[in-house]
Amino acid sequence: MNETIKSKKDIFSIALIGNPNVGKSSIFNQLTGLNQKIGNYPGLTVDKASGFLKDSHRKYELVDLPGTYSLYPKSEDELIAYKMLSGKQTAIDAVIVVLDACNLERSLLLGTQVMDFGLPVAFVLNMKDLAEKQGLIIKTHELYKSLGVPLALTDARKVEGLEAVKTLMKAERFAVTPLLSR
Repeated sequence: MNETIKSKKDIFSIALIGNPNVGKSSIFNQLTGLNQKIGNYPGLTVDKASGFLKDSHRKYELVDLPGTYSLYPKSEDELIAYKMLSGKQTAIDAVIVVLDACNLERSLLLGTQVMDFGLPVAFVLNMKDLAEKQGLIIKTHELYKSLGVPLALTDARKVEGLEAVKTLMKAERFAVTPLLSR
């Protein structure tokens, strides 16, 4: 059964993780107002970056993790993400997994690995504009029913869907899902 996570801390810490080049750092910059360097090649973010988003009740710390394809650490980028999500570094309250709307199968591999950690999770399907240009139809409700994870559909370059991400964060709509036969 899914659970909505509620924390009573003053600062709610959320890690952003995704494959390289899914727009994760663009989403981070839009949400925090920062200007973290981004690029079109793997490994640009080789350490985590932090920024904050505030509302009237709470402060949200967003931690932008390096782009990675896996949580089985074989590189420095993967090791940083693994340590953060496994609690071997600063504890986090929830995780937003940024998925490539054009390549869900590859992105969902990382998403299910994060789910397997037993962490509160939400998915952001980014690059919806490119998926639409390719004729892909993303059935978000079906995906939600299948995975049990709250999600938002975005186009970070055009700043579309980011209010939905903020709403998801501020409502702390993250689900811990039971390990499924995947």
